[in-house]
Amino acid sequence: MDMTEFTLAKGQQVNADDLISGPRTITITGVRGNQGNKEQPVVVAFDGDEGKPFMPCKTMRRLMVAAWGADALSYVGRSMTLYRDPEVAFGGMKTGGVRISHMSHIDADMQVALTSTRGKRGMVKVKRMDIQQPKKSESTTQPKPTPATQSPSVDPTELKRQMDAVSGDAAKKREWWSGLTDDEKAVVKGLAAEKEAGDE
Repeated sequence: MDMTEFTLAKGQQVNADDLISGPRTITITGVRGNQGNKEQPVVVAFDGDEGKPFMPCKTMRRLMVAAWGADALSYVGRSMTLYRDPEVAFGGMKTGGVRISHMSHIDADMQVALTSTRGKRGMVKVKRMDIQQPKKSESTTQPKPTPATQSPSVDPTELKRQMDAVSGDAAKKREWWSGLTDDEKAVVKGLAAEKEAGDE
C-alpha cells in the first residue's frame, strides 16, 4: 500500500507537506492570475493537479521568468519538478516550502541571483530537465535492392548485357526472363529502373 495519498495536506494548492514522500514532476496546463491574493497572485494548473494547483512564491516566480521568459502562455506544455525545501521558514519557524529543482525548455543548468525574503540575495539553482522524445516507429519497408546488394553469384554487368541483347525481341525477352532466378530478376528490375531514370 502506498502511504503517499494519506500524507497529502488539505488545502487549495500544492504545499510542502504534499512533497514529503519525494519530488513531483508536473506538466503545466495553464497559468492564470489569482485575484485578491497579493502573496500568491499566480496559479499554475498542471496535469493531474486534482484541484490543487501550484502557487509559486515570489522567488520561484522570478526563477520561472528568468528561465522561460515573461509570457505565461508559453509555459503551457512545459514541465518542472517540485520538491520540499525544509529550510524555508515562515514566521521565524522552519516550515518547509515548495521549490523548483528541474525545468524543461532550458539549454543547460542555471544559476540565478535572486532576492528572497528579507531582502537577502542568493543563488538559486535549477537543473535542465531532459524530455524524452517519442521514438520514431521503425519503418517496415525494406530498402529497394540494388545490383550492389544482391547475392554475390549475381553479375549485374552480365545481366545488363543479356538484357540489352534481348531488348528488341519480345519472345526472346520472355524466354530469357523465365530462366532467371529471383535474385537475378531483382537485379534486372533495378537496372531497368536506373535506365528509366536516366532517360528522363
